[in-house]
Amino acid sequence: MGKQAKLLISFLIIIILGVSVYFLTKNYENQENEIISAGKMELAEELPRYDAGTQAQFATFIRENINMISPEPAVLGGTFYVTNLNWQRSNLATVDYEDGHIALRAEVELDLTENGEIVVSNVNLITPPDSLNSDNLLPEEDQPEADADFILEAEVY
Repeated sequence: MGKQAKLLISFLIIIILGVSVYFLTKNYENQENEIISAGKMELAEELPRYDAGTQAQFATFIRENINMISPEPAVLGGTFYVTNLNWQRSNLATVDYEDGHIALRAEVELDLTENGEIVVSNVNLITPPDSLNSDNLLPEEDQPEADADFILEAEVY
């Protein structure tokens, strides 16, 4: 094979590699842009947008129905009342509420049905119920050790 043939084959291989890299890069960029565009469209479709009037109705609904909305029941016969409500989105609120014995925080997501009825679509308790046990306010390693003699004496009396 002649020197010119080897040079021509090398030149063709370099051109083919260059074109391949160009199209692969272009295809990757297009796929990335499609994924980003699709993600933005899905996000826009997923997030309902409610006006201030509807949001005020949502707030009233939460305040009036917090005992039904809460995944944890009130304790000692109490009833919950809302102490704070912060809107994360037009239909998602962080709600602080208590019953006089325990205080909880939850994320509450609401929506409107086609009939205009308010429905709770999701409730996520942020304050774990286990952390509310008043008998265990100190971490386990900070709990004082019980005096066995005192306990026995107390039981005798």
